[in-house]
Amino acid sequence: PASSSSVLSSVTALDLDKSANDEQLRDILDHLQKESLLELPVALVTPSASGKTIASWVVRKDEEGSSSPPPLTNYLLAWIPVAPSSIGRLSNEELLPSKKVPILAFHGTKDPPGKKVSILLRTCCDAQVVELEGSHPCYFDSPKEFVQEILDFLARRNHTPGGTIMEGSYNGN
Repeated sequence: PASSSSVLSSVTALDLDKSANDEQLRDILDHLQKESLLELPVALVTPSASGKTIASWVVRKDEEGSSSPPPLTNYLLAWIPVAPSSIGRLSNEELLPSKKVPILAFHGTKDPPGKKVSILLRTCCDAQVVELEGSHPCYFDSPKEFVQEILDFLARRNHTPGGTIMEGSYNGN
């Protein structure tokens, strides 16, 4: 896990398929680290349904013959969900493990369900909430403000991201 003096070299945004789960997310992050494309832990932006990966991570129960997933803090320096509707289905108790990482929750002014989830994250996980002009994918409607809020959030935590923005999708190879 990172110390408070860690330096973050990039912000990683993954828009995963809505069927993706926490195991797939960890596999992707492990692969990207192995390929020297990022260093764990990361500040992870999860747009919309991609937030389900964090939801499945924090609610995973021990199954017979399997081990518990590694703690969020091994992988996440910060979690930046954008209107993750799947989180709204969880109880406050189920969300408590996500309180261990700083959360910056976004929603658009024209996205009432996103706002509801942001308020839930603020209430039970001490998330910082940002409402940006726009709809569900508020990062499209207010891209400069979106990026600036993330940079400011990380700077307040002594994590200074570099100028690299990773785009594209991961195909598992």
